[in-house]
Amino acid sequence: MPSPNTLNEYFVDGTLLCSRWINDENEFREWWEIASIKDGVMNWTALRANEDGTTYTATFEMKKVE
Repeated sequence: MPSPNTLNEYFVDGTLLCSRWINDENEFREWWEIASIKDGVMNWTALRANEDGTTYTATFEMKKVE
């Protein structure tokens, strides 16, 4: 299904994946560290902030499709 987001731009610098997109007229940017790429699966991690100011590590996994 096509994404409703616009601007979908990204670049990779070493192990850092940087992305930028617009959704509902708001621009978002994210920075993820590529933790591993193996057997068609890429795992990413990122440090994120909670509303109370504390931080947590977010993880994301993407599988390659044919």
